[in-house]
Amino acid sequence: MDVGGLPIDGSPFSLRVEPGPTAPARCEVLGLSGGELVAGEWRHCTVVPRDSHGNRRAGGGDVASLRVSPPAGAAGTVLTRAEQRPDGAHALALCVPTAGEVEVAVLVNGHEVGGASGRARVRVSAAEPDARETRLVDTRADSWLASTEAGALPRAGALLSPRAVLRADEPVAFALCCRDRFGNVVHVGGASVVASCASCAHAPRARDCGDGSYAVELTPVLVGAFELRVTVGGADVRGSPAHVRVTSGRAVGARSSALGVGLANALAGEPTTIEVATADGAGNACEEGGAAVRCTIYPVRHGHRGKVLTVTDHKNGRYAVTYAAPVSGGYELHLSVDAQPIIGSPFALSVTQTREGVERGPAPGAPAPRARRPVSYTHLRAHETD
Repeated sequence: MDVGGLPIDGSPFSLRVEPGPTAPARCEVLGLSGGELVAGEWRHCTVVPRDSHGNRRAGGGDVASLRVSPPAGAAGTVLTRAEQRPDGAHALALCVPTAGEVEVAVLVNGHEVGGASGRARVRVSAAEPDARETRLVDTRADSWLASTEAGALPRAGALLSPRAVLRADEPVAFALCCRDRFGNVVHVGGASVVASCASCAHAPRARDCGDGSYAVELTPVLVGAFELRVTVGGADVRGSPAHVRVTSGRAVGARSSALGVGLANALAGEPTTIEVATADGAGNACEEGGAAVRCTIYPVRHGHRGKVLTVTDHKNGRYAVTYAAPVSGGYELHLSVDAQPIIGSPFALSVTQTREGVERGPAPGAPAPRARRPVSYTHLRAHETD
Protein backbone atom coordinates (compact mmCIF):
# COMPACT_ATOMS: atom_id res chain seq x y z
CA MET A 1 0.00 0.00 0.00
CA ASP A 2 1.20 3.52 -0.73
CA VAL A 3 0.17 7.16 -0.18
CA GLY A 4 1.18 9.72 -2.78
CA GLY A 5 3.31 7.13 -4.42
CA LEU A 6 5.21 6.33 -1.23
CA PRO A 7 4.70 3.01 0.61
CA ILE A 8 3.27 3.31 4.05
CA ASP A 9 5.05 1.95 7.01
CA GLY A 10 5.11 -1.87 7.08
CA SER A 11 4.04 -2.26 3.44
CA PRO A 12 3.91 -4.74 1.80
CA PHE A 13 1.87 -6.80 4.21
CA SER A 14 1.74 -10.64 4.22
CA LEU A 15 -1.81 -12.00 3.92
CA ARG A 16 -3.02 -15.60 4.37
CA VAL A 17 -6.30 -16.54 2.68
CA GLU A 18 -8.01 -19.50 4.32
CA PRO A 19 -10.54 -21.70 2.50
CA GLY A 20 -14.13 -20.91 3.16
CA PRO A 21 -16.72 -23.23 4.71
CA THR A 22 -17.03 -26.66 3.15
CA ALA A 23 -19.43 -26.73 0.23
CA PRO A 24 -20.69 -30.34 -0.24
CA ALA A 25 -21.53 -29.66 -3.87
CA ARG A 26 -17.85 -28.84 -4.61
CA CYS A 27 -16.29 -31.70 -2.63
CA GLU A 28 -14.37 -34.34 -4.54
CA VAL A 29 -14.87 -38.12 -4.25
CA LEU A 30 -12.06 -40.41 -5.37
CA GLY A 31 -12.25 -44.19 -5.93
CA LEU A 32 -16.00 -44.74 -5.98
CA SER A 33 -17.23 -44.01 -9.48
CA GLY A 34 -16.94 -46.57 -12.24
CA GLY A 35 -16.72 -50.36 -12.01
CA GLU A 36 -18.86 -52.87 -10.18
CA LEU A 37 -19.01 -53.66 -6.51
CA VAL A 38 -18.27 -57.21 -5.44
CA ALA A 39 -20.61 -58.77 -2.89
CA GLY A 40 -18.92 -59.19 0.48
CA GLU A 41 -15.84 -57.15 -0.44
CA TRP A 42 -15.00 -53.69 0.88
CA ARG A 43 -14.88 -50.76 -1.58
CA HIS A 44 -12.83 -47.77 -0.37
CA CYS A 45 -13.09 -44.13 -1.40
CA THR A 46 -11.75 -40.74 -0.31
CA VAL A 47 -13.70 -37.52 0.15
CA VAL A 48 -11.68 -34.33 -0.33
CA PRO A 49 -13.50 -31.33 1.25
CA ARG A 50 -13.53 -28.06 -0.71
CA ASP A 51 -15.15 -24.65 -0.28
CA SER A 52 -17.53 -23.02 -2.76
CA HIS A 53 -14.58 -21.78 -4.85
CA GLY A 54 -13.04 -25.23 -5.06
CA ASN A 55 -10.30 -24.56 -2.50
CA ARG A 56 -9.20 -27.62 -0.56
CA ARG A 57 -9.95 -27.54 3.11
CA ALA A 58 -7.28 -28.97 5.38
CA GLY A 59 -8.91 -28.46 8.72
CA GLY A 60 -11.35 -30.77 10.43
CA GLY A 61 -14.86 -30.25 11.66
CA ASP A 62 -16.69 -31.86 8.74
CA VAL A 63 -18.65 -35.11 8.87
CA ALA A 64 -18.59 -37.41 5.85
CA SER A 65 -20.70 -40.57 5.48
CA LEU A 66 -22.24 -43.01 3.01
CA ARG A 67 -25.92 -43.66 2.46
CA VAL A 68 -26.60 -47.01 0.78
CA SER A 69 -29.98 -48.48 -0.18
CA PRO A 70 -29.56 -52.30 -0.20
CA PRO A 71 -30.79 -54.47 -3.11
CA ALA A 72 -34.43 -55.46 -3.08
CA GLY A 73 -35.04 -58.48 -0.87
CA ALA A 74 -31.53 -58.33 0.61
CA ALA A 75 -31.12 -60.34 3.78
CA GLY A 76 -27.70 -59.04 4.84
CA THR A 77 -26.85 -55.65 6.36
CA VAL A 78 -24.87 -53.09 4.37
CA LEU A 79 -21.71 -52.15 6.26
CA THR A 80 -20.06 -48.69 6.11
CA ARG A 81 -17.01 -47.11 7.70
CA ALA A 82 -15.84 -43.48 7.92
CA GLU A 83 -12.57 -41.99 9.23
CA GLN A 84 -11.14 -38.49 9.00
CA ARG A 85 -7.45 -38.29 8.14
CA PRO A 86 -5.04 -35.67 9.56
CA ASP A 87 -5.00 -33.80 6.22
CA GLY A 88 -8.74 -33.16 6.48
CA ALA A 89 -9.77 -35.76 3.90
CA HIS A 90 -12.23 -38.53 4.82
CA ALA A 91 -11.66 -42.24 4.19
CA LEU A 92 -14.96 -44.04 3.54
CA ALA A 93 -15.69 -47.72 2.84
CA LEU A 94 -18.76 -49.85 2.20
CA CYS A 95 -19.47 -53.58 1.99
CA VAL A 96 -22.67 -54.91 0.39
CA PRO A 97 -23.15 -58.66 1.10
CA THR A 98 -26.06 -59.18 -1.31
CA ALA A 99 -25.78 -59.08 -5.10
CA GLY A 100 -28.07 -56.78 -7.03
CA GLU A 101 -28.36 -53.04 -7.56
CA VAL A 102 -27.77 -50.46 -4.84
CA GLU A 103 -28.24 -46.70 -4.57
CA VAL A 104 -25.12 -45.03 -3.16
CA ALA A 105 -24.84 -41.43 -1.98
CA VAL A 106 -21.85 -39.63 -0.38
CA LEU A 107 -22.82 -37.09 2.26
CA VAL A 108 -20.80 -34.24 3.74
CA ASN A 109 -22.36 -32.53 6.73
CA GLY A 110 -25.66 -34.20 5.84
CA HIS A 111 -25.76 -32.99 2.22
CA GLU A 112 -25.08 -35.01 -0.92
CA VAL A 113 -21.81 -34.47 -2.72
CA GLY A 114 -22.49 -33.42 -6.28
CA GLY A 115 -21.84 -36.06 -8.95
CA ALA A 116 -21.05 -38.79 -6.41
CA SER A 117 -24.52 -40.33 -6.09
CA GLY A 118 -26.04 -42.99 -8.29
CA ARG A 119 -26.77 -46.66 -8.82
CA ALA A 120 -24.13 -49.37 -8.71
CA ARG A 121 -24.30 -53.05 -9.61
CA VAL A 122 -23.11 -55.55 -7.01
CA ARG A 123 -21.91 -58.81 -8.55
CA VAL A 124 -21.23 -62.16 -6.91
CA SER A 125 -17.65 -63.01 -6.12
CA ALA A 126 -16.07 -65.85 -8.10
CA ALA A 127 -14.99 -67.51 -4.86
CA GLU A 128 -15.73 -71.17 -4.03
CA PRO A 129 -19.38 -71.78 -3.03
CA ASP A 130 -20.08 -71.98 0.67
CA ALA A 131 -21.51 -75.37 1.68
CA ARG A 132 -23.48 -73.85 4.56
CA GLU A 133 -25.42 -71.66 2.13
CA THR A 134 -25.60 -74.11 -0.80
CA ARG A 135 -28.96 -75.87 -0.94
CA LEU A 136 -30.08 -79.33 -2.00
CA VAL A 137 -33.54 -78.62 -3.46
CA ASP A 138 -36.28 -81.22 -3.79
CA THR A 139 -37.91 -80.60 -7.17
CA ARG A 140 -38.91 -83.97 -8.55
CA ALA A 141 -41.70 -82.79 -10.88
CA ASP A 142 -41.56 -84.24 -14.38
CA SER A 143 -41.40 -80.74 -15.90
CA TRP A 144 -38.28 -79.97 -13.93
CA LEU A 145 -36.63 -83.29 -14.73
CA ALA A 146 -37.12 -82.56 -18.42
CA SER A 147 -35.64 -79.07 -18.05
CA THR A 148 -32.40 -80.42 -16.54
CA GLU A 149 -31.38 -81.61 -19.98
CA ALA A 150 -31.21 -77.98 -21.06
CA GLY A 151 -29.29 -76.99 -17.95
CA ALA A 152 -32.11 -74.83 -16.56
CA LEU A 153 -32.23 -75.81 -12.91
CA PRO A 154 -34.46 -74.02 -10.40
CA ARG A 155 -32.91 -71.47 -8.08
CA ALA A 156 -35.44 -71.84 -5.32
CA GLY A 157 -37.56 -74.52 -3.76
CA ALA A 158 -38.01 -76.56 -0.63
CA LEU A 159 -34.96 -78.24 0.83
CA LEU A 160 -34.87 -82.00 0.36
CA SER A 161 -36.81 -83.46 3.28
CA PRO A 162 -34.59 -85.29 5.79
CA ARG A 163 -37.10 -88.16 5.46
CA ALA A 164 -37.67 -88.22 1.73
CA VAL A 165 -39.08 -91.38 0.14
CA LEU A 166 -37.53 -92.77 -3.05
CA ARG A 167 -38.47 -95.83 -5.12
CA ALA A 168 -36.04 -98.54 -6.06
CA ASP A 169 -34.92 -98.81 -9.68
CA GLU A 170 -36.42 -95.42 -10.53
CA PRO A 171 -33.99 -92.64 -11.53
CA VAL A 172 -34.39 -89.42 -9.56
CA ALA A 173 -32.64 -86.05 -9.69
CA PHE A 174 -32.33 -83.19 -7.23
CA ALA A 175 -31.10 -79.63 -7.80
CA LEU A 176 -28.04 -78.29 -6.03
CA CYS A 177 -28.04 -74.48 -6.04
CA CYS A 178 -24.63 -73.10 -5.08
CA ARG A 179 -24.40 -69.89 -3.05
CA ASP A 180 -21.56 -67.89 -1.56
CA ARG A 181 -21.08 -67.21 2.16
CA PHE A 182 -23.50 -64.30 1.96
CA GLY A 183 -26.27 -66.36 0.39
CA ASN A 184 -25.82 -64.98 -3.13
CA VAL A 185 -26.51 -67.35 -6.01
CA VAL A 186 -23.27 -68.39 -7.71
CA HIS A 187 -23.45 -68.25 -11.50
CA VAL A 188 -20.29 -70.19 -12.42
CA GLY A 189 -19.62 -73.92 -12.31
CA GLY A 190 -16.51 -75.90 -11.56
CA ALA A 191 -17.12 -76.59 -7.87
CA SER A 192 -16.10 -79.92 -6.33
CA VAL A 193 -19.50 -81.58 -5.78
CA VAL A 194 -19.64 -85.19 -4.55
CA ALA A 195 -22.77 -87.26 -3.82
CA SER A 196 -23.07 -90.70 -2.19
CA CYS A 197 -25.84 -93.11 -1.19
CA ALA A 198 -25.37 -96.75 -0.11
CA SER A 199 -28.66 -97.76 -1.78
CA CYS A 200 -27.21 -97.16 -5.25
CA ALA A 201 -25.33 -99.76 -7.23
CA HIS A 202 -23.44 -96.92 -8.91
CA ALA A 203 -22.34 -93.69 -7.21
CA PRO A 204 -24.75 -90.78 -7.73
CA ARG A 205 -23.67 -88.30 -10.39
CA ALA A 206 -23.39 -84.55 -9.83
CA ARG A 207 -23.82 -83.03 -13.28
CA ASP A 208 -22.37 -79.52 -13.60
CA CYS A 209 -24.73 -77.27 -15.56
CA GLY A 210 -22.07 -74.55 -15.81
CA ASP A 211 -24.16 -71.84 -14.15
CA GLY A 212 -23.61 -72.61 -10.47
CA SER A 213 -26.29 -75.29 -10.39
CA TYR A 214 -25.85 -79.06 -10.40
CA ALA A 215 -28.21 -81.96 -11.07
CA VAL A 216 -27.64 -84.69 -8.49
CA GLU A 217 -28.80 -87.85 -10.30
CA LEU A 218 -29.12 -91.28 -8.73
CA THR A 219 -30.95 -94.59 -9.07
CA PRO A 220 -31.54 -96.36 -5.73
CA VAL A 221 -31.51 -100.15 -5.81
CA LEU A 222 -31.59 -101.51 -2.26
CA VAL A 223 -34.73 -101.12 -0.14
CA GLY A 224 -34.45 -99.64 3.36
CA ALA A 225 -33.24 -96.52 5.18
CA PHE A 226 -30.14 -94.79 3.80
CA GLU A 227 -28.22 -91.52 3.97
CA LEU A 228 -27.97 -89.34 0.89
CA ARG A 229 -24.91 -87.15 1.36
CA VAL A 230 -23.91 -84.24 -0.90
CA THR A 231 -20.78 -82.17 -0.29
CA VAL A 232 -19.23 -79.06 -1.82
CA GLY A 233 -15.52 -78.71 -1.26
CA GLY A 234 -15.70 -81.62 1.20
CA ALA A 235 -18.37 -80.05 3.46
CA ASP A 236 -22.04 -81.09 3.68
CA VAL A 237 -24.48 -78.73 1.98
CA ARG A 238 -27.73 -77.62 3.59
CA GLY A 239 -30.12 -80.58 3.65
CA SER A 240 -27.28 -83.12 3.73
CA PRO A 241 -27.16 -85.79 4.90
CA ALA A 242 -30.80 -86.57 4.11
CA HIS A 243 -32.14 -89.75 5.70
CA VAL A 244 -34.09 -91.15 2.76
CA ARG A 245 -36.29 -94.24 2.76
CA VAL A 246 -36.20 -96.40 -0.34
CA THR A 247 -39.29 -98.49 -1.06
CA SER A 248 -39.82 -101.11 -3.74
CA GLY A 249 -40.35 -99.78 -7.23
CA ARG A 250 -42.75 -100.60 -10.05
CA ALA A 251 -43.44 -104.28 -10.66
CA VAL A 252 -41.49 -105.79 -13.55
CA GLY A 253 -42.45 -109.06 -15.21
CA ALA A 254 -38.86 -110.18 -15.82
CA ARG A 255 -38.26 -110.16 -12.04
CA SER A 256 -41.62 -111.52 -10.89
CA SER A 257 -42.40 -115.19 -10.23
CA ALA A 258 -45.29 -117.58 -9.62
CA LEU A 259 -45.91 -120.26 -6.96
CA GLY A 260 -48.25 -123.21 -6.65
CA VAL A 261 -48.95 -126.73 -7.88
CA GLY A 262 -51.36 -125.22 -10.40
CA LEU A 263 -48.44 -124.09 -12.52
CA ALA A 264 -47.91 -127.71 -13.63
CA ASN A 265 -51.04 -129.70 -12.78
CA ALA A 266 -54.77 -129.10 -12.56
CA LEU A 267 -58.06 -131.06 -12.46
CA ALA A 268 -60.32 -130.64 -15.46
CA GLY A 269 -63.28 -128.38 -14.76
CA GLU A 270 -62.11 -127.49 -11.22
CA PRO A 271 -60.92 -124.02 -10.11
CA THR A 272 -57.19 -123.94 -9.51
CA THR A 273 -55.35 -121.09 -7.78
CA ILE A 274 -51.74 -120.01 -8.19
CA GLU A 275 -49.90 -117.07 -6.64
CA VAL A 276 -47.90 -114.40 -8.45
CA ALA A 277 -45.21 -112.60 -6.44
CA THR A 278 -44.16 -109.33 -8.11
CA ALA A 279 -40.73 -107.71 -7.86
CA ASP A 280 -39.26 -104.46 -9.13
CA GLY A 281 -36.46 -104.09 -11.67
CA ALA A 282 -33.83 -104.42 -8.92
CA GLY A 283 -35.32 -107.71 -7.69
CA ASN A 284 -36.92 -106.28 -4.53
CA ALA A 285 -40.25 -107.82 -3.58
CA CYS A 286 -43.00 -105.29 -4.29
CA GLU A 287 -44.75 -104.00 -1.17
CA GLU A 288 -47.90 -102.69 -2.83
CA GLY A 289 -50.39 -103.73 -5.48
CA GLY A 290 -51.75 -102.08 -8.56
CA ALA A 291 -49.83 -104.02 -11.20
CA ALA A 292 -51.59 -105.38 -14.28
CA VAL A 293 -51.35 -109.17 -13.79
CA ARG A 294 -52.68 -111.18 -16.74
CA CYS A 295 -53.14 -114.91 -17.27
CA THR A 296 -53.88 -116.71 -20.53
CA ILE A 297 -54.23 -120.49 -20.98
CA TYR A 298 -53.73 -121.88 -24.49
CA PRO A 299 -54.57 -125.48 -25.48
CA VAL A 300 -51.91 -127.78 -26.89
CA ARG A 301 -53.13 -130.14 -29.65
CA HIS A 302 -56.80 -129.61 -28.88
CA GLY A 303 -59.25 -126.77 -29.19
CA HIS A 304 -60.36 -126.09 -25.59
CA ARG A 305 -58.89 -122.94 -24.11
CA GLY A 306 -58.69 -122.47 -20.34
CA LYS A 307 -60.60 -119.71 -18.60
CA VAL A 308 -59.33 -117.24 -15.98
CA LEU A 309 -61.93 -116.92 -13.23
CA THR A 310 -60.44 -114.24 -10.95
CA VAL A 311 -57.26 -112.21 -10.37
CA THR A 312 -57.16 -110.99 -6.77
CA ASP A 313 -54.82 -108.16 -5.81
CA HIS A 314 -53.76 -108.58 -2.14
CA LYS A 315 -52.30 -105.03 -2.15
CA ASN A 316 -48.95 -106.32 -0.88
CA GLY A 317 -47.27 -107.22 -4.14
CA ARG A 318 -48.90 -110.65 -4.34
CA TYR A 319 -51.78 -111.75 -6.54
CA ALA A 320 -53.99 -114.84 -6.55
CA VAL A 321 -54.92 -116.11 -10.02
CA THR A 322 -57.76 -118.65 -10.25
CA TYR A 323 -58.41 -120.49 -13.50
CA ALA A 324 -60.17 -123.56 -14.82
CA ALA A 325 -59.31 -125.85 -17.74
CA PRO A 326 -62.37 -127.47 -19.37
CA VAL A 327 -60.92 -130.82 -20.48
CA SER A 328 -57.91 -132.97 -19.75
CA GLY A 329 -54.85 -132.54 -21.90
CA GLY A 330 -51.88 -130.24 -22.34
CA TYR A 331 -51.98 -126.46 -22.00
CA GLU A 332 -49.59 -123.55 -21.92
CA LEU A 333 -50.14 -121.14 -19.04
CA HIS A 334 -48.92 -117.61 -19.79
CA LEU A 335 -48.46 -115.14 -16.92
CA SER A 336 -47.46 -111.50 -17.36
CA VAL A 337 -47.02 -108.38 -15.24
CA ASP A 338 -47.62 -105.08 -17.03
CA ALA A 339 -47.47 -106.91 -20.37
CA GLN A 340 -44.09 -108.53 -19.58
CA PRO A 341 -43.82 -112.33 -19.14
CA ILE A 342 -42.81 -113.38 -15.64
CA ILE A 343 -39.93 -115.76 -14.90
CA GLY A 344 -40.64 -119.20 -16.43
CA SER A 345 -43.66 -118.15 -18.48
CA PRO A 346 -45.17 -119.87 -20.40
CA PHE A 347 -45.58 -122.91 -18.13
CA ALA A 348 -46.36 -126.42 -19.38
CA LEU A 349 -49.66 -127.39 -17.74
CA SER A 350 -51.04 -130.92 -17.54
CA VAL A 351 -54.77 -131.24 -16.82
CA THR A 352 -56.20 -134.62 -15.80
CA GLN A 353 -59.64 -136.05 -15.02
CA THR A 354 -58.53 -137.53 -11.67
CA ARG A 355 -57.47 -135.71 -8.53
CA GLU A 356 -54.59 -138.09 -7.79
CA GLY A 357 -52.10 -136.51 -10.16
CA VAL A 358 -52.99 -132.99 -9.03
CA GLU A 359 -52.65 -133.71 -5.30
CA ARG A 360 -49.44 -135.60 -5.80
CA GLY A 361 -47.89 -132.80 -7.87
CA PRO A 362 -44.23 -132.92 -8.84
CA ALA A 363 -42.15 -135.69 -7.28
CA PRO A 364 -39.95 -134.70 -4.32
CA GLY A 365 -36.73 -133.14 -5.58
CA ALA A 366 -38.11 -132.73 -9.08
CA PRO A 367 -37.20 -129.48 -10.87
CA ALA A 368 -39.67 -126.63 -11.11
CA PRO A 369 -42.09 -126.68 -14.03
CA ARG A 370 -40.30 -125.83 -17.22
CA ALA A 371 -41.71 -123.61 -19.89
CA ARG A 372 -42.32 -124.97 -23.33
CA ARG A 373 -41.25 -123.18 -26.41
CA PRO A 374 -44.19 -121.12 -27.70
CA VAL A 375 -46.06 -122.82 -30.50
CA SER A 376 -48.34 -121.50 -33.18
CA TYR A 377 -52.06 -121.81 -32.56
CA THR A 378 -53.20 -120.34 -35.84
CA HIS A 379 -54.76 -123.59 -36.99
CA LEU A 380 -56.70 -123.93 -33.70
CA ARG A 381 -58.22 -120.43 -33.41
CA ALA A 382 -61.41 -121.43 -35.24
CA HIS A 383 -62.01 -124.29 -32.79
CA GLU A 384 -61.22 -122.58 -29.48
CA THR A 385 -63.96 -122.23 -26.92
CA ASP A 386 -64.23 -120.70 -23.50
